[in-house]
Amino acid sequence: MGFCEKFKVDRVICDEIFYVTDLEENVEIGEIEVPSNSDISGNVNVTVLNCEPFIGVDQIQANLELMVQKELTISGTNLAMDIPLEFAERLPFTVTFRKCDPDNLEDIDPDLLEDIVCQVVRVDGFDDITLTPSSGNVGQDDFVSATFTEELTIMIKLKLTQERQLNLALCPPKNQFEVDV
Repeated sequence: MGFCEKFKVDRVICDEIFYVTDLEENVEIGEIEVPSNSDISGNVNVTVLNCEPFIGVDQIQANLELMVQKELTISGTNLAMDIPLEFAERLPFTVTFRKCDPDNLEDIDPDLLEDIVCQVVRVDGFDDITLTPSSGNVGQDDFVSATFTEELTIMIKLKLTQERQLNLALCPPKNQFEVDV
């Protein structure tokens, strides 16, 4: 006779990859002269702060909150020194799972829509930044501040899971045998 063990496992309800985009246009750099041969580069760090699933009448969504931290540097041969720029912002996004239908899940088992948790499996992305140099002289009426435009595309793989407890019979091979009758 074997004995049973209880295991907690995650049942995957939905999993999908989403792409979200944040477009920042003509962000002013300020009262700093930025010559035309300057470049902008640096690092952008994206962290998922929160992921909350939402079951609607005909769709399943997740409300995301992302923290985007940017450490950029303007450099160029005509600059006396590099210009560091730092930005941080929280970005909310709502994504809709296209491969999961609440009606179909409820037809299979109504409990599938209870106690769902959102898991972030992977976050990746790319950033495209364009610098527009300043014109005129600082402090003069003709001065136009340098700007940059940034398009940040973030790839997020999400899983909606439900914790289940299973009972499994465990029998070591030395404690069991089978006889044909």
